Amino acid sequence: MKKKAFELNEIHDLADEIINSAQHKLIVFKGDLGSGKTTLIKALIDVIGIKEQGSSPSFSLINIYQNDKNRVYHIDLYRLETYEEALDIGLEDYLSDEETWCFIEWPEVVEFLLPKPYHLIELSIDETNKHYIEMMTVKS
Repeated sequence: MKKKAFELNEIHDLADEIINSAQHKLIVFKGDLGSGKTTLIKALIDVIGIKEQGSSPSFSLINIYQNDKNRVYHIDLYRLETYEEALDIGLEDYLSDEETWCFIEWPEVVEFLLPKPYHLIELSIDETNKHYIEMMTVKS
């Protein structure tokens, strides 16, 4: 997906497009605070068919959502300072589960640990408050 502008009221359609075009279940999200990472992830979880959603895992680090057909790991690494902290919470176990959708916010501290290929979504906002998204596949 090339970089494109979107409105927040289009987030569900955008999430549907992402899920239907994703070739990998590991998707990492980059963007400044307030760029829409958590909002998009909640829409993705809804599109997958899981209606029960709690809050962002900023403090718990990992939220697990599931229904009869799908499971989602929503991982927020914002508070982590080292990759060792990610290993301490069992990140490698979550990453090795290829049958489960895994959405990771703030992946910078663990990028070298991520199994490839995976999708990277970059979100941004310009000075006029316009939102942008770009999705690419990281292969190496």
